[in-house]
Amino acid sequence: MTTKRLLTLCILAIVALTAAGQEYYDLTEHYLTNSLFDSEYDYDMNQTGNVAQEMLPVRGWTNDYDVDYTIVGTYQVGTKKTYNNAAIPAANADGEKAGGVLALSTGWGVELKLFQGVYLPAGKYKIVSAYYNGDAAQTAGTSLTGWIPESGTKTMSTVSSFAKGQWIKDEISFTLTKATMGKVQVGFKAIPNVGSASAAKIAVDYVKLLRDTPYGEADEELLSNPAGPVPTVTTDPRFARGATMAFGRMTVADGGAVIKEQGFCYGESPEPTVADSRCTTTLNNNGPIYWLKDLKPATKYYMRAYAITAGNQVGYGDIIKFFTVPKGNVTYWYNNGGDDATNLRVNNAATQACDIFSNLTSIKKHFAIGYSAGTPTADCYYADEPWMNMGANASYQRTGTIMHEMQHGLGLVPYSTQWNKDILRERLDGEGRGSGHWLGDRVSAFLDFWDNTTGSLLNGDFQHMWPYGINGANEDNGTLQLYYANAMIGQALGEDGLEHKSTTFADPYYSFDQEDDVKYYIKNEAENRGRYTAYLMPNKSGQLKWVSMKAAQAAENDSTAWYVTFTPSNQYYQLRNAATGQYLTYNNGIKTATKSTLTANENWHLMRGRVDVDGQRGYWIVHPTNNLTPQCLQANSSGNTAAATFNIANPAETQRWLILTSEEVQAIESKAVEQQKKAVDDIIAQVRKMAATLHKEDVYDTDTKLEETLADIENRKEASASTEELSALVTETKAAAMDFLKYVTPQDASKPFDLTWLLVNPTVDENIDGWTATDITAINYGCVEYYEKTFDFYQTVTGLPAGNYEFTVQAFQRPGKAAECSDKSVSTYIYAGSTSKAVAHAVSDAQSSKQGGDESEVNGKYIPNNMSAASIYFGKGLYQNSINTNVSTDGGSLRAGLNCTSSAGYYWTIFDNFHLYYKGNDNVTLGDANRDGRIDITDITCTVNHLMGQTPEGFGLRAADANADGDINVKDLEAIANMIINQ
Repeated sequence: MTTKRLLTLCILAIVALTAAGQEYYDLTEHYLTNSLFDSEYDYDMNQTGNVAQEMLPVRGWTNDYDVDYTIVGTYQVGTKKTYNNAAIPAANADGEKAGGVLALSTGWGVELKLFQGVYLPAGKYKIVSAYYNGDAAQTAGTSLTGWIPESGTKTMSTVSSFAKGQWIKDEISFTLTKATMGKVQVGFKAIPNVGSASAAKIAVDYVKLLRDTPYGEADEELLSNPAGPVPTVTTDPRFARGATMAFGRMTVADGGAVIKEQGFCYGESPEPTVADSRCTTTLNNNGPIYWLKDLKPATKYYMRAYAITAGNQVGYGDIIKFFTVPKGNVTYWYNNGGDDATNLRVNNAATQACDIFSNLTSIKKHFAIGYSAGTPTADCYYADEPWMNMGANASYQRTGTIMHEMQHGLGLVPYSTQWNKDILRERLDGEGRGSGHWLGDRVSAFLDFWDNTTGSLLNGDFQHMWPYGINGANEDNGTLQLYYANAMIGQALGEDGLEHKSTTFADPYYSFDQEDDVKYYIKNEAENRGRYTAYLMPNKSGQLKWVSMKAAQAAENDSTAWYVTFTPSNQYYQLRNAATGQYLTYNNGIKTATKSTLTANENWHLMRGRVDVDGQRGYWIVHPTNNLTPQCLQANSSGNTAAATFNIANPAETQRWLILTSEEVQAIESKAVEQQKKAVDDIIAQVRKMAATLHKEDVYDTDTKLEETLADIENRKEASASTEELSALVTETKAAAMDFLKYVTPQDASKPFDLTWLLVNPTVDENIDGWTATDITAINYGCVEYYEKTFDFYQTVTGLPAGNYEFTVQAFQRPGKAAECSDKSVSTYIYAGSTSKAVAHAVSDAQSSKQGGDESEVNGKYIPNNMSAASIYFGKGLYQNSINTNVSTDGGSLRAGLNCTSSAGYYWTIFDNFHLYYKGNDNVTLGDANRDGRIDITDITCTVNHLMGQTPEGFGLRAADANADGDINVKDLEAIANMIINQ
């Protein structure tokens, strides 16, 4: 602040004289925040251009308007930035070229009001403000400076016109006979029925509170003794953090009180208060974002929202614990190859971009920038030390362009990185490049917070992202909101798994919210690796095993418990066994060992999974190395574990581990019981649905026996609280269904028993769970595709009854480019058991009109050309494939799927919707029908029933053992013959 500015303020602070010579004292600093608008400008001296419509929060002031137009914001005096085409004054009200102003512009009779709540002792008061009209032609409008008590008569300004290009002083006076709560207000009202172009555009230099007595004991009394209701404050659990900054959101229910201040308090102690550091500074993006600054990198902080009423009541929201990341080190070198103006712009832009990335991320990277007059805009390639070309177009020589190009250097490229693959991208485009939404949680969580919404997904093509990608000079609005979002998305992409360098597979961060003194229990995410039944623990030699036991047993066995700590400086975790005190360590494998001094071998990157598992997320426990293929802990069969190459794909569930508190262990075990009961109910429902298929009994009472078995299983299910017992009931239900199928035949051969429920994941909607497959090209739109690849995609169903089966799938292959494929043979086959046949050719179900999606025209008809179109064709029932096979023995298995042993250029196979059907057993009515190794009454019964084609009540048994003596003799056979003849 200049000497003159300071002197002017001091004079105002000491005395202001009324016409009668009354002395007034300046109380502003005690009661008002940011009353001079002299810091944290939305637009500073260096900015240009015009703001057309923008309503920004003003630190310390509460908005009292419900419109989202035209302009509210703070501007540094002397800036060339205009607001609604009005000029900011070159100097403040006292003639100094320093400080800032509050800019206000609106139309149509709108009132833009901002206030601060205060609790004032009795006395005579003045509110003084200064206005400047930056409009070159209009003077109309009304000042809304005023005193508005909580009850009683308000006092408002009488200023109703603003001279052009001049400072005018606005002053109101009021008297309080007792301590009173109220609002100090500033604002502007436009004239009715016309737009903002017909009204003055005002800039406010200051708002001051003066009294006829100096600050004293009465003020201290009010400020130190809270009065009135306590506000209800909600801390939004969403937040963002960088290396030296953090950001939060909040809401306040005032309970009828006037809020004079709200923001975030924060510190390194677990329960920060307003006596600690606090922040009221905001950015605005779909509501205020509170902006914590000057934090220490790689440090644990706690923050919570607060609000203070005019009566000095303080309300707090919930506490958020967070860790700032290590400070980034993004640097640049520029060859200064342009003219002086160009070099100044490029250096300023690159300096700001590096500063933002370094303060908001942990990224470390050096960029070389070269001026290139022949480059239309700018470009940059991906490397550990990238080169960036900066073209001659001045509109691109800005911070946003530099940040956009830096993102290319950080991995947004159509090659090499996860941005170019379909593991973390929605799909591949027609050229086999990553495209569509980014599927990582960290980016989505940031966007949800920054945009104040839910369900966010970052979108993009093979080398651009949006929103916040700054994909052109037209997208660079010069705001910190935009630049900060771009940088923090870069950090989040790295945390999700985008490789910023060839030596980093992902950026570590505080992913698992732990407490140092809490015991955690670790379970593998895969059901067949003991998700519900087993715990990770070391044996006597430190080898890691997953061992089955109940939650209650685990709680009594510290070998299953682990302490988890976090090191902020490198963002890695350490895991120590509670029983042995040994640390999880990497030494040509993963085990536990005694460590007096921890080394890099005891550091673990806990990378959060992207798949919900019983309301939890699993974590890859990765040994960090300077390459893209680190080792991680994997659960193998039979209780074993091993170090395996990290696989970032969702199906790699044996590499992910649930890290649970004892309460969460109990909850997941209870949930497991509920889910297992549901699994029993589901399979019983499937069996009953299957049994409802029209059929005839080959053995009397087969239906009744099945229903009795199912009812018994249901009763035992209700009484069970054991996942093992319930799992056994699922197996028993399946066995009962297979046993039922041995003794029945479909009544209509075209309507067989549907056994699709025996297939795991038959629609393959999101992943390939249940299927064995070589490297697929993509899963999207509920379809699986292979492009220019050979493959074998199958699963094996076990425990089947002997008989005839049909296996179906919707699938086709396009053997080559669409224009050339008609005369080529397909090389993809559907198979089941030992039989196979070629799948449908892409042109076999070509349509005479377009069905939707990207389609190709072949011989005047249309076929799908991408996954979306294929899903539409499948949805219309096209491209059906089926194959018949048999299982020769009861309890047999059937391997079924699709394979391709040769695939040339542009060969494309896509498929969806598998089904399995049972058509009965041709031999079930003859010979040893019940397969017990001898001919007996049941076999005779089966034969009679089949020949009669019906099962009258009790008919089979009477015919087979006519004299009921338990033997098969001549009389029995005569009875059978007579019965058949009579029928």
